[in-house]
Amino acid sequence: METYQPHDDDEQVDKTKPNLITYVDVEQAHEADEHALEPAIDNTQSRGCAPDEALCDTSYGSDDNVQKAKKEGVDVIAPVKGPTNSPATNLKDFTLDAIRFT
Repeated sequence: METYQPHDDDEQVDKTKPNLITYVDVEQAHEADEHALEPAIDNTQSRGCAPDEALCDTSYGSDDNVQKAKKEGVDVIAPVKGPTNSPATNLKDFTLDAIRFT
């Protein structure tokens, strides 16, 4: 987890909030990381550096993660997962009307 403070050159930076990596947890490549958000929030909260919002990838954007984070005061911003059982589309689903080589 990385904490970032945007600011203009004219603004004073709030020195009480870090602008650095505040949490790291290494997992094996075969493990899904969708359950890693809650421990990250808990850890950073216990040290007083939890974010107000977390910009995450799709794995972290489940409804369960969003609701748990919201209870902890963290807004999760992540792409929405697509349907898991959507039909596959491939070339046989299309018709080629004409071929033109120039």
